Amino acid sequence: MRRGWQARFPADYRLALIGSWLMLLFTPLVFVSSVIADRASYYLIPVQAMVLARIPAVMTSRLMPIFAIAPYLGLGIVLWY
Repeated sequence: MRRGWQARFPADYRLALIGSWLMLLFTPLVFVSSVIADRASYYLIPVQAMVLARIPAVMTSRLMPIFAIAPYLGLGIVLWY
């Protein structure tokens, strides 16, 4: 999605890239302390919302509907339990 994002939303590309890297870096914190990871992730909620909202606009694959719905299904499953 990197090329599509950079082409369609050049002003937000850098923010989304930095936010995505931070999300990946915070993942190992869950194994140390889930509270730390939870608190740190609060700062990334706006970036996460931006990325999730723009996935359908950026995807060009035939599998776009699956990739556009998958994050919401995953979040729904996590919140269900």
